Amino acid sequence: MNEVPEGGDIYGFPLNMPYTNIDKIWQEVKNTDIHNIQNDDVEYVLAVGVYAYDHFVLSVWIFVGVIFNKPIKAR
Repeated sequence: MNEVPEGGDIYGFPLNMPYTNIDKIWQEVKNTDIHNIQNDDVEYVLAVGVYAYDHFVLSVWIFVGVIFNKPIKAR
């Protein structure tokens, strides 16, 4: 992940759910509405982890965020 530039800001959160199917997971990400941020100067960041447990249980962790690159104004 890139560093947050001076004067910039970051917003993000984790999602955790059991794996049922990829469509369900994609719908949960879309339900956050983070993809509808109306700003031309943002970078999206994403990390995914899947952890296996007994009895064929998969725990899916999705970390999604945006970096707002606010330009530094000249003095």
